Amino acid sequence: MINPFKTLWQSIQQSDNQPFMDQISVMDNSLRQRDIVINQQTMDLKDLREKKDQEISGLKNQIINLLNKTNEKEPISQGALSYASVNAIFKKYNIKANLSDNYFNICTVDDAKVYVEASGVQYRKWIEENHDCDNFSLALLGYWSEGLYSFAFGYARSKTHAFNVMINEKTELWICEPQDNKWYQYDFFLKINSEQYKITEVLM
Repeated sequence: MINPFKTLWQSIQQSDNQPFMDQISVMDNSLRQRDIVINQQTMDLKDLREKKDQEISGLKNQIINLLNKTNEKEPISQGALSYASVNAIFKKYNIKANLSDNYFNICTVDDAKVYVEASGVQYRKWIEENHDCDNFSLALLGYWSEGLYSFAFGYARSKTHAFNVMINEKTELWICEPQDNKWYQYDFFLKINSEQYKITEVLM
């Protein structure tokens, strides 16, 4: 059976209609270029989808981690101190204290360290003037505020630094450095006359 399209194509090739042949060649090249572009766009979209899938997976893991942290057990309360008792401890050091509760639970430093570690605050990136000492200490105070108990844990400032403080079960005043979860008894800094941790004001 004779293929009419083949016959037509052979007739066109044998003719002297060069402009028509040139036009067909241009169209053919244009279609080839379009196919190349479409293939490249398809590959780009595939790569983009893979990246977005990875980002979504990462976000899911972050949400799961946050939910797990929310379920972390709070420190075990070893009793409670009244507003007056807490205020008296700060007054002894000539520290201005802004207290928000009538009673504050107290716990051991060891329990507090474990709770702070679970917060993950100390692993966040330090960025000057955007996410520095005050952001770390406020974030950690916020984490302690998420629980069901109000502990004697607060935000503190010196003339040059921001950090956290806690009164433990022995009614000792402790400093918590939120950027590395290191703890120091406040009397230690008084002995070495450290200006960086010499508290001027506390929010608890």
